[in-house]
Amino acid sequence: MSEDYRFLNPYNFVRCLSPIEREEESPQAKLLGRCTPPPHDRYIGLTGKIDCVLEAKTPIFVSDSEFIGEKCSAHKSYRFFKLRDENGQEKKAIPATSLRGMLRNVFEAATNSCFGVFEGGLLGKREVPSKYEGELYAGLIERVPAKEGTQGQVKKMKAYKVPHNKFAGYKNKVNKNGKKVFVKLAGNKVEDIKEEPTGKYQEGFMKISGPGRKRNEYVFMESDSPEEFILPFKVYQDYIIANRNNRIPHTRELKIGD
Repeated sequence: MSEDYRFLNPYNFVRCLSPIEREEESPQAKLLGRCTPPPHDRYIGLTGKIDCVLEAKTPIFVSDSEFIGEKCSAHKSYRFFKLRDENGQEKKAIPATSLRGMLRNVFEAATNSCFGVFEGGLLGKREVPSKYEGELYAGLIERVPAKEGTQGQVKKMKAYKVPHNKFAGYKNKVNKNGKKVFVKLAGNKVEDIKEEPTGKYQEGFMKISGPGRKRNEYVFMESDSPEEFILPFKVYQDYIIANRNNRIPHTRELKIGD
């Protein structure tokens, strides 16, 4: 390291850009923080204030560590965190430190700052349907590619909603995902589901995901089209890499029948 080098940034050892050899650093380098830290006695650069309203969508408790009561020898009681308003009245509040981590994540992403994910490979993501080109279809995997140079095969299927308010027995039941069922349709709606062959009921496969803000599961059934799709080996491999840390084991790999 040269004698005139000064360490200015705690994340300076994580280099995203090649070192600048000339005296004047580029705007890209300054964006990563390779510049003199600003003084604390004045505002420099862009400053501002964001006013917002925070609404708790679910029950929440933020304890106040300064006020601790003893209910019994084995258990302590805490009150909700409070702050005094402009009138001196105490009101329940969520301290800024509880939100700092979330804001930091957004800031680091916006400014190309230090890394929070160090694993290599792909990261899983799901785009909204409007971002895909063409029509979207459900599919049943009939064959997976065994090795590079081979291809899998996906059969075109049609998806029907299974509303939670009508079929509560399938709500978030991930252990029933992929299960073969027999369905009675009324137009484009599911009227009844049986788990054993019954009368004129049609064969289908349940698609069930974990808890979330949703109102339906889905059942996949054969469409009128004989169309089938190719599953390239790279797509198959990328799916496995991107889902290797998925908390639901049965979704980490693609298998025949999925």
